[in-house]
Amino acid sequence: MIDINKIIYTFLFHLTTYLIVLVLGYGLMVLLFSLVKKGDKYGQHLDFKKAIYLIASAIIIYIIFFTSFSWTQHDLFITNIYDLANMEQAIWNTLRGDILRMTTYYPVETRLFFHAEPIFFLLAPLYALWQHPKMLLLLQSIILGLGALPVFLIAYEKLKNTLASLMISLSYLLLPALYQGNIFDFHPLVLAPTFILFAFYFLIKNKNGVSFIFFLLAMMCREEIAFMVFFFGLYIFFFHKKKMGSAVGLYRSQLGTAGPHVHYPRLQSH
Repeated sequence: MIDINKIIYTFLFHLTTYLIVLVLGYGLMVLLFSLVKKGDKYGQHLDFKKAIYLIASAIIIYIIFFTSFSWTQHDLFITNIYDLANMEQAIWNTLRGDILRMTTYYPVETRLFFHAEPIFFLLAPLYALWQHPKMLLLLQSIILGLGALPVFLIAYEKLKNTLASLMISLSYLLLPALYQGNIFDFHPLVLAPTFILFAFYFLIKNKNGVSFIFFLLAMMCREEIAFMVFFFGLYIFFFHKKKMGSAVGLYRSQLGTAGPHVHYPRLQSH
């Protein structure tokens, strides 16, 4: 039976969100263009530390809003078995020693049938603090929201204009593709951009060890991210340090081919 109230509520909720983002995005665009016309002096008047406080506040607002949004969807039964329930079941079973087991796609009994997502092993301890689907939705909002910080830092490194960098990072938080990924159940794949942004920031700051860790986290989100990181490895090899570029490319080749080697035995067993 179709729940008309749920459909109306969902439509109004999404419409309101898009209108808010449209208005704020347009306002940011106008402000950014005015800054460009007036020169860099306006951007220099905003203290860097104050800008960090402002972007931190925007990130907190983003996290609160989209966590509430996704939780409300879950309470209204708008979330799905694909891909929230099956993700949670895989993590729930992993905590109990039954690694990545799922029963929502019988006779398949493992997430490895579909994808290689080692990030589950890092998410599992956090999920253990509150074993509920909403915990995954909360973690997703937090990680996506935090992506605005490296956007700000990268922009500042390149522009040396605090206000313009702040506007660019706020524009990231208003990106429709970002919150569309945020509110559609839970997917480790959408966490990867935040890790890649942090990796790129630490790369341009010549903190290669930290950068490698974030590239590694991105590749753990799903096997196809490894192909994207491979091209970062080429960039690093030719324009930064050859050793690090080789290491990133080599790890990509190992993780990128791990999926089929794991998947096919499971296919044959069924």
